[in-house]
Amino acid sequence: MNPWRGDPILDGMLNNVRDMEDYTPLTGAEIIPIFAAVGSKVVGKSTLNNLLSAGGPGGTASQIVTVAAANRTLTSADHNKILDCTSPTGCTVVVPAGLTSGAAGIAFTCGLSKGAGAGNVIVGGSGVAVNAPGNLLTMSNTYGMMTLTQWNDGTFRLFGGVT
Repeated sequence: MNPWRGDPILDGMLNNVRDMEDYTPLTGAEIIPIFAAVGSKVVGKSTLNNLLSAGGPGGTASQIVTVAAANRTLTSADHNKILDCTSPTGCTVVVPAGLTSGAAGIAFTCGLSKGAGAGNVIVGGSGVAVNAPGNLLTMSNTYGMMTLTQWNDGTFRLFGGVT
């Protein structure tokens, strides 16, 4: 039995699971990089990049992307990436209509991180609904992590370090 079954953060990031009855357990090499990324352990960016390049989703160190701009509109190229927002004035991340992973049958998913010295990270939709617990779409905690997952056409869910 997979020990991660039922954890909404890991299920969303690792599997893009819509129907838990179709759940397929993952190997340790697939779990460790994302488990580290969601804050179960404190790891440095270089350590996380090494884990990702050693067999994690996508398998490249470019999975962590530094976003220094105050605004970022997501594209399919951001699928399975972790966007580390570093702007001292904050960063508004826009989820546009028509956003997909670029692969048929795979829901768009990305991580958002608030780096040291960065202002708040705010997520909003443009032509899509972005739903979060309590409708909170902001992350104010330094080194916080959020996950954005496409739930269906036109609807996304944001979970994790929302404040």
